[in-house]
Amino acid sequence: MLEATVTVEEACWVATPDGELPVDIVLHKGGKRIAVCCRPANIESNSDQDALMLVYGGFDVLYRCSVDASSEAMLDVAYALMQAHPVWFSAFGRLSLGRRASAFMVGAALSAKDKQRRLCGPFGAIEALRLHVASDWVNAFERALRGGGRMSLSA
Repeated sequence: MLEATVTVEEACWVATPDGELPVDIVLHKGGKRIAVCCRPANIESNSDQDALMLVYGGFDVLYRCSVDASSEAMLDVAYALMQAHPVWFSAFGRLSLGRRASAFMVGAALSAKDKQRRLCGPFGAIEALRLHVASDWVNAFERALRGGGRMSLSA
């Protein structure tokens, strides 16, 4: 389903000050890199660690997904990624995902604004941390470097 120039890595690790953190899938196209991290829908995300993975992994975008183990959930995640990065997918891939994604996800993607940070589907949510948008990750990154505590600013 991906464009021929896109390469895929599975089960990668990113070295951070918090230790090595897992990344489920890394997509490469030219000099761009997209990370996809999935977790069971009942486990909360840790945006501080996501920010560390984004920066130390050198990703352009990190997507965090809440999914169950169903193939429908994975198709919806792939469809959401395709909506955000259509040129990374072949024409056949875009058509196939459009036919196989849930009606809820297709409707949500059509009504969502371009480059929206959070997209919800019947399986949960897909959240994006974009390196070029500081408000997505800087505060979480600074919290992670401080160990989660607040530090007073000094001159």
